[in-house]
Amino acid sequence: MENILDYIDQCGDFSFEQSSFNEIDALILAQSAYFDFSYFAYKSSYQFNELVGHRIITKMTEKTFNAQSNAKLLAAMVKSRRYRNITFRDFVDTKDLKQELQFSAITYQLKSDFSYIAFRGTDISFLGWKEDFNMAFLPQIPSQIAALAYIQQFCLQQTGQFAIGGHSKGGNLAVFAGIELSAKSRQRLTKIYNFDGPGFRSHELNYKSQLLNRMIYKVVPQGSIIGILFDSGELNIIRSHASGYWQHDPFSWSVKKSHFEVAEQLELSSKYLRETIPTWLENVDNETKEKVVSGLYQLLIDTGYQSVLEIEPFRLQYLKYMADELRKLPPETQSATLLLIKKLFESSLNNSKNRMRKKND
Repeated sequence: MENILDYIDQCGDFSFEQSSFNEIDALILAQSAYFDFSYFAYKSSYQFNELVGHRIITKMTEKTFNAQSNAKLLAAMVKSRRYRNITFRDFVDTKDLKQELQFSAITYQLKSDFSYIAFRGTDISFLGWKEDFNMAFLPQIPSQIAALAYIQQFCLQQTGQFAIGGHSKGGNLAVFAGIELSAKSRQRLTKIYNFDGPGFRSHELNYKSQLLNRMIYKVVPQGSIIGILFDSGELNIIRSHASGYWQHDPFSWSVKKSHFEVAEQLELSSKYLRETIPTWLENVDNETKEKVVSGLYQLLIDTGYQSVLEIEPFRLQYLKYMADELRKLPPETQSATLLLIKKLFESSLNNSKNRMRKKND
C-alpha cells in the first residue's frame, strides 16, 4: 500500500506549474508542521533545499511521533523538485502553562501568488494533550484564538491567495480560523484542509463550519477515533493500513497517484464512537469534566516526565501507576472520574439498544 513517501518518490519531479497543488501536497505540508523549525530566524525566509545534511534533518524530526518516517519525509522533500524550492517563514512555536496553550504554525510559499499555512497538531508534550482534553468543557481553546490571529497577521503582511490546513488538532485550528476570518480576508482563502481533526462542541461553530462546507476538505481514515469527534458533517473516508488509534498516523494512509484511496464507510467502532461520545459528554456537566481532566493531567505531571514519548516504553507500568495514584486524588475528583465513566457506559448501552431497535424494525 502506497503512502505519502511513495507519492514524493513518484511525483516529486513535477513542479507545481506542471502538476497543480492537491490534497496529498496539503497533507505533506500539514505533516511537516511537526518539524522543529526553531533553528531558523522568525522573520527570515528559507527554502527546503537549504536543509543540507543528516544532522539537521535528525534534529528537526527527532522529537516527533514516528520520528523515523518524519526524517524520511523531510529528506525526500529536500531532494524533490516539487518541494525543495518552497519558501518557509514565520514559524511560531508557543507553549504557555498558565494559559494551557500549545500552538505552532508555519507559512509555506509555493508560488509568488499562493501560500499554504500549516498548523501543528498535538505535539509530544503533556501540555498539548491537556489543551486537547480541555475541548471537552471549554467553548474555545487558546490555540484556536492564536490560529486566527496568525492568519489575520498573514493577511495584513502578505498578498495572494492561500490555503490553510493541519493534522489532528491542527485541522481543527484551520477550520476555526477559516470560519472566524473576516469576509474580506476569506475571499483570498481557497481551501481549508482538516486531516482527521475533531469538530466543535459549540453548536454555533458547527453551524458556521457547515456554511463553509464547500471550502472545507475533511479526511478521516476508516477507523477514525479523533476526526469523528464532535462532527456530524460530511467526511471523506479513506483507507489506512493500520488498526485502531494508529490509523491517526498519516503515514498509514493509502495514496494512489495524487489522491487518497477511498474507503466505502467508517468501521463499526468509529460509527459507534461518533454517536456515543457527544451524548456522553453532553450528559456530564462542565465542572465534572474539568475536575477529571485537571486531575488526570496532574497525575501526568507528578510522574516527573515531560512528554508522551518518555512514558511510552513503560506503558504497562505507567497504567498501573495511574490506577494507584487515581485512588490518592481528592474524593471529589475520584467521584467525578467515576461519574464520567458511568455516563460513558450509559451512553454506550443506550446507543446499543437504539441500534438493535433499528435492526429489528
